[in-house]
Amino acid sequence: MRADDTDLVYYQVLGTHGEYLSGEHDLPLPPDDDKAIDGEVRLREGFIQGEEVRVAYTWIKVDVQGTSNTVLVQVAETLEKRKTLATEIVKGTMVPQFVTLPLAVLLVWLALVRGIKPLAQLEKRIRAKVRRHEPAR
Repeated sequence: MRADDTDLVYYQVLGTHGEYLSGEHDLPLPPDDDKAIDGEVRLREGFIQGEEVRVAYTWIKVDVQGTSNTVLVQVAETLEKRKTLATEIVKGTMVPQFVTLPLAVLLVWLALVRGIKPLAQLEKRIRAKVRRHEPAR
Protein backbone atom coordinates (compact mmCIF):
# COMPACT_ATOMS: atom_id res chain seq x y z
CA MET A 1 0.00 0.00 0.00
CA ARG A 2 1.21 3.48 -0.79
CA ALA A 3 -0.39 6.64 0.54
CA ASP A 4 2.02 8.97 -1.26
CA ASP A 5 5.57 9.20 -2.62
CA THR A 6 7.06 10.12 0.78
CA ASP A 7 5.99 7.41 3.21
CA LEU A 8 5.27 3.70 3.00
CA VAL A 9 2.13 2.22 4.53
CA TYR A 10 2.02 -1.35 5.82
CA TYR A 11 -0.89 -3.36 7.15
CA GLN A 12 -1.48 -6.68 8.85
CA VAL A 13 -4.54 -8.74 9.74
CA LEU A 14 -4.26 -11.56 12.27
CA GLY A 15 -7.06 -14.09 12.76
CA THR A 16 -8.96 -15.10 15.86
CA HIS A 17 -6.14 -17.42 16.99
CA GLY A 18 -3.30 -15.05 16.09
CA GLU A 19 -2.75 -16.64 12.69
CA TYR A 20 -1.55 -14.49 9.79
CA LEU A 21 -4.36 -13.65 7.34
CA SER A 22 -3.08 -10.77 5.21
CA GLY A 23 -0.56 -7.95 4.90
CA GLU A 24 3.00 -7.64 6.15
CA HIS A 25 4.44 -10.58 8.12
CA ASP A 26 7.09 -8.45 9.91
CA LEU A 27 4.77 -5.93 11.56
CA PRO A 28 5.43 -6.12 15.32
CA LEU A 29 2.62 -7.21 17.60
CA PRO A 30 1.11 -4.96 20.27
CA PRO A 31 2.43 -5.38 23.82
CA ASP A 32 1.12 -8.48 25.61
CA ASP A 33 -0.35 -6.40 28.43
CA ASP A 34 -2.48 -4.44 25.95
CA LYS A 35 -6.06 -5.57 26.50
CA ALA A 36 -8.32 -6.10 23.51
CA ILE A 37 -11.15 -3.57 23.47
CA ASP A 38 -13.43 -3.91 20.48
CA GLY A 39 -13.16 -1.00 18.04
CA GLU A 40 -10.79 1.17 20.11
CA VAL A 41 -7.91 2.38 17.95
CA ARG A 42 -4.56 2.60 19.73
CA LEU A 43 -1.23 4.03 18.62
CA ARG A 44 2.37 3.01 19.21
CA GLU A 45 5.84 3.38 17.72
CA GLY A 46 7.64 0.43 16.16
CA PHE A 47 10.12 -0.72 13.56
CA ILE A 48 9.55 -2.63 10.33
CA GLN A 49 12.31 -3.57 7.92
CA GLY A 50 14.68 -1.29 9.85
CA GLU A 51 12.46 1.79 9.50
CA GLU A 52 10.67 3.55 12.33
CA VAL A 53 6.89 3.52 11.94
CA ARG A 54 3.79 4.79 13.69
CA VAL A 55 1.31 1.95 14.14
CA ALA A 56 -2.46 2.25 14.58
CA TYR A 57 -4.13 -0.97 15.67
CA THR A 58 -7.49 -2.26 16.82
CA TRP A 59 -9.21 -5.48 17.69
CA ILE A 60 -12.48 -6.23 15.96
CA LYS A 61 -14.96 -8.76 17.32
CA VAL A 62 -16.15 -11.35 14.84
CA ASP A 63 -18.61 -14.19 15.31
CA VAL A 64 -17.30 -17.47 13.95
CA GLN A 65 -19.68 -20.42 14.24
CA GLY A 66 -21.47 -18.92 17.21
CA THR A 67 -18.37 -17.95 19.19
CA SER A 68 -17.15 -14.38 19.54
CA ASN A 69 -13.43 -13.85 18.95
CA THR A 70 -11.24 -10.89 18.04
CA VAL A 71 -9.25 -10.15 14.90
CA LEU A 72 -6.24 -7.79 15.10
CA VAL A 73 -5.93 -5.16 12.36
CA GLN A 74 -2.79 -3.00 12.23
CA VAL A 75 -1.76 -0.20 9.89
CA ALA A 76 1.73 1.35 10.03
CA GLU A 77 3.24 4.36 8.27
CA THR A 78 6.87 5.45 8.05
CA LEU A 79 7.67 8.78 9.72
CA GLU A 80 9.30 10.82 6.95
CA LYS A 81 6.39 13.30 6.57
CA ARG A 82 6.19 13.72 10.34
CA LYS A 83 9.92 14.44 10.61
CA THR A 84 9.76 16.91 7.71
CA LEU A 85 6.77 18.67 9.27
CA ALA A 86 8.52 18.89 12.66
CA THR A 87 11.60 20.40 10.99
CA GLU A 88 9.48 22.96 9.14
CA ILE A 89 7.69 23.93 12.34
CA VAL A 90 11.01 24.44 14.14
CA LYS A 91 12.36 26.49 11.24
CA GLY A 92 9.18 28.55 11.11
CA THR A 93 9.34 29.43 14.80
CA MET A 94 13.04 29.48 15.67
CA VAL A 95 14.43 31.51 12.77
CA PRO A 96 12.12 34.48 13.42
CA GLN A 97 13.06 34.27 17.12
CA PHE A 98 16.76 34.67 16.28
CA VAL A 99 15.91 37.82 14.34
CA THR A 100 13.42 39.39 16.73
CA LEU A 101 15.26 38.67 19.99
CA PRO A 102 18.37 40.79 19.22
CA LEU A 103 16.12 43.52 17.83
CA ALA A 104 14.01 43.49 21.01
CA VAL A 105 17.15 43.67 23.19
CA LEU A 106 18.44 46.64 21.18
CA LEU A 107 15.12 48.48 21.46
CA VAL A 108 14.94 47.89 25.22
CA TRP A 109 18.51 49.12 25.64
CA LEU A 110 17.78 52.28 23.60
CA ALA A 111 14.61 52.92 25.59
CA LEU A 112 16.47 52.55 28.89
CA VAL A 113 19.25 54.90 27.76
CA ARG A 114 16.69 57.46 26.68
CA GLY A 115 14.57 57.00 29.80
CA ILE A 116 17.54 57.37 32.16
CA LYS A 117 18.94 60.48 30.41
CA PRO A 118 16.74 62.95 32.39
CA LEU A 119 17.82 61.28 35.64
CA ALA A 120 21.49 61.64 34.67
CA GLN A 121 20.92 65.35 33.93
CA LEU A 122 19.15 65.80 37.28
CA GLU A 123 22.04 64.07 39.03
CA LYS A 124 24.53 66.49 37.38
CA ARG A 125 22.51 69.52 38.51
CA ILE A 126 22.23 68.26 42.08
CA ARG A 127 25.97 67.52 42.26
CA ALA A 128 26.72 70.99 40.88
CA LYS A 129 24.50 72.62 43.54
CA VAL A 130 26.05 70.54 46.29
CA ARG A 131 29.55 71.59 45.18
CA ARG A 132 28.54 75.28 45.14
CA HIS A 133 27.14 75.11 48.65
CA GLU A 134 29.98 73.11 50.19
CA PRO A 135 32.01 75.05 52.72
CA ALA A 136 35.56 75.89 51.67
CA ARG A 137 38.26 73.95 53.46
